[in-house]
Amino acid sequence: MPEQLFHDVESHLIDTNLFIRFERHDTIGLLERAMTEHDIVLLLPKRVYEELTPEFYPHGQPPIDDAIEAGWA
Repeated sequence: MPEQLFHDVESHLIDTNLFIRFERHDTIGLLERAMTEHDIVLLLPKRVYEELTPEFYPHGQPPIDDAIEAGWA
């Protein structure tokens, strides 16, 4: 992935669209790889986390929880 895509600043996930899009296409691994290869940690506002972890999540543990446990979000 080109270096110029990742500026030397903290990254904030301010919207759920990015994460949901990767999840829907079953490509969360690509997002994780991009973040870990460039030592980027996505920071989620509480409202974004809550949107990504609905009470009745249909697939078990939401992928955002896995990302947090892995340390890239």
